[in-house]
Amino acid sequence: MDAALERAKERHALTPHHFVGWAARTGLFENLSLLLEGVKAWYEEDWVKAVHVLVPQIELGLRGIVAALGKPITRPHPTVPGVSVAIGMGDILYSKEIAPALGEDLTLHFLAIYADPRGFNLRNDLAHGLLGPERINRGQTVRLIHTLLVFGIWEELAKARDASS
Repeated sequence: MDAALERAKERHALTPHHFVGWAARTGLFENLSLLLEGVKAWYEEDWVKAVHVLVPQIELGLRGIVAALGKPITRPHPTVPGVSVAIGMGDILYSKEIAPALGEDLTLHFLAIYADPRGFNLRNDLAHGLLGPERINRGQTVRLIHTLLVFGIWEELAKARDASS
């Protein structure tokens, strides 16, 4: 995947704006500034910055998919009455309502990268301070960029899955 992305960047003179524009084409993001900063960091091979900026933006993008599906993106705070909190990646990917809309394959893919302890668990390890520098590298950032590319076609993937069922 890394070689394919590098070749595409060279062959088509792709810039960070191209990647961000593609990810944003389905309306998942209201503000693209942090997304652009993260993709620029990937271009500059600043893996630490790319991971720290893009993982939360990817979680935001997943919440955008949830909202587009007409599902709530907040839930009641577990201990403070009358207060809501944003749903997290685990809430999304382990949801019995949302996962089928994403599709089993895409849900498993995202779980393996971001939220399942048997996989890379990037989101959870980052959020809890467990993502050490030895795990932040080109390979991890390529997975983040791939996720942004998937965001750009998630609607088409969902429609194709619905048509085949």
